[in-house]
Amino acid sequence: MVREYPDGSDTLSFIMKEFYPDGTLRRIGDIRKGNYVGKIITFFKNGVVSQTDSILIPCNMITDACDEIMTRYNENGTVSQRFTIKQGIMSGLYQQYNPKGFLEKTYYLENDSIKNGDYKEYYPNGRIFRHMTYHMDTIIGTVYTFKQNGDTLLWDQYYKGQKSFPYKKWLDDGTTLEGDFVDDKGKAVIWTWRTKEGKEIKKEIRMPGKYGYVTPN
Repeated sequence: MVREYPDGSDTLSFIMKEFYPDGTLRRIGDIRKGNYVGKIITFFKNGVVSQTDSILIPCNMITDACDEIMTRYNENGTVSQRFTIKQGIMSGLYQQYNPKGFLEKTYYLENDSIKNGDYKEYYPNGRIFRHMTYHMDTIIGTVYTFKQNGDTLLWDQYYKGQKSFPYKKWLDDGTTLEGDFVDDKGKAVIWTWRTKEGKEIKKEIRMPGKYGYVTPN
């Protein structure tokens, strides 16, 4: 490590530089009055940025419990992950990207690993593929799935983290397939096919199989 002091009389303010054993730069950042400020940049050995820590408020370099936006990169320079950290713990928006740098998922974290709030998955063109809601790491309510052009493909319900009913899917020919429990006991499901205009085509009642309910073809 090397410390560069802009003001020799102020030993708590300096530019911090860390190096790999071969002498290449590994990390650089500003320290002001004993606190991280601005942006800390970490590099791969090949010189490509591997991580940036954007410090939101001055953060004590000893405790290292920072409020920041951390961004991680692949060795090809594309973004890999971006997430919010509060008091040194992942808490807030988390974004995950594929190796080409396209956004894949966004969701909200509490305590490093607990999903809580909106969860979205994306197509490479940026449109939403799936949208759901978590409550303390459990899927709740309606899950929406979309086609790549933005049209709705299907929606279904989750109850206590498990798939449930009602269910609705838009088929390729424009008709829809709807499913719901026959009664509040949930021992059978009635499936209904409808035209684009909502006119009923046919109905079928089906019992669950060994692995639960299967969507009919």
